[in-house]
Amino acid sequence: MNEERLFRKYNVEPQCKYCVHSSLVSGLEYICPKAGVVRAGNYCRRFEYDVYKREPETLAPRVSVQEFDPEVFRL
Repeated sequence: MNEERLFRKYNVEPQCKYCVHSSLVSGLEYICPKAGVVRAGNYCRRFEYDVYKREPETLAPRVSVQEFDPEVFRL
C-alpha cells in the first residue's frame, strides 16, 4: 500500500504500536510474528496501519458557565 497516501489522511507516523501484526506484551514492548519482540516506536517494511489501535486525542474539559459570576458577562 502506498505509505504516503495512507498517512496523509491520518497523519500518523509508522510505529509498531499501530501495526496490524503487533500485540502488546508489556509497557512499551510488542510482539510481532514478523520481527519478534520490538519497542513501540520501531517499525519495519511490513508495517500496516491498524486504525483501531490508535487512541483518540483527549479534548480539553468543558467549563460550566455556572461556575462564573454573571456580572462578568454583562456589558
